[in-house]
Amino acid sequence: MDHPTPVQHTPASDDLLSEILTPLRLQGVFVSHWQMSGAWGVYGEREPCALIHYMLRGEATIDLGPAGRTTLHAGDLALFPLGEPHAIGAPHCLTPLPLHAALPDRSVGGVSTLRLGPATPDADAEMLCVGLHYETEGILPLYELLPDLLTLRRAHIQQDPLLHALLQNLTQEAIARQEGRGLILLRGFELVYLAGLRHSLKNAPASSPINQLTHHAGLSRALIAIYREYAQRWNVTSLAERAGMSRSSFCAKFRALLGESPGRHLMRRRVMEARRLLLTTTLTHDEIADAVGYESAVGLYLAFRSVLNVTPGEVRSAPRALDASSA
Repeated sequence: MDHPTPVQHTPASDDLLSEILTPLRLQGVFVSHWQMSGAWGVYGEREPCALIHYMLRGEATIDLGPAGRTTLHAGDLALFPLGEPHAIGAPHCLTPLPLHAALPDRSVGGVSTLRLGPATPDADAEMLCVGLHYETEGILPLYELLPDLLTLRRAHIQQDPLLHALLQNLTQEAIARQEGRGLILLRGFELVYLAGLRHSLKNAPASSPINQLTHHAGLSRALIAIYREYAQRWNVTSLAERAGMSRSSFCAKFRALLGESPGRHLMRRRVMEARRLLLTTTLTHDEIADAVGYESAVGLYLAFRSVLNVTPGEVRSAPRALDASSA
């Protein structure tokens, strides 16, 4: 079996962050301008999208249940990469309203205004709530390690010129009722989300798995190889060599931080790319197998059965049914 040729590398932490963020293919955005008074509160179940809360005025408390509570003040930004269920409301709110009752229509492309609490001339608080829908097959396994909630405080945002300018201008765009704003909001909040993730990941606690990975040069090199060079005939030994680690140390550290073996992680990456090729090209199964690093269609078949519990043929013949079942 051929082994990949060693190459020279630059520091990998920034490259790994790029590998995490680049495959996110955002499909649509929903924006809602909230105006709140009194003991307001809303509870939402898990959403199949990334969520953004940007506090314009006043304050709001986010409650993640056992994961804890945090309070947003004016100018703060909250990101929910995996759309985790949570409540948000006034600090003294006792019974939050279900989101589906407060805002039943959250269709992609929509822009709405939501008023919560007693009617008053001036609201106590104001917030933008954004849902960013992305293709689930474009998500790398490492993305699943992101925290349920990432909070960026106003002072930190003001130190990031790009993020600060985006938020200021998009707030005006979202509130103004101009024609053609849908695409502007999609691309604009896509940049807000990516810039916010980048800022948060670069400043994540040292103990977090995502921080340990991005600051571990060896594991970063191995992960970049898996994500970017999946077509090569990698095995655990050659990945350990790329990381500059012994095989046993590499496997132990990899599993400790990612919760699975290097081989399983590589398989998932290859299946993700193969699924994309099945849905977007007319390549044969043998050609796709070769393109993602398998020696034959048999290896591709076994990987699909292991990761998705379906065959490549089933993915190609019924993509819509599979998308619906995985949603």
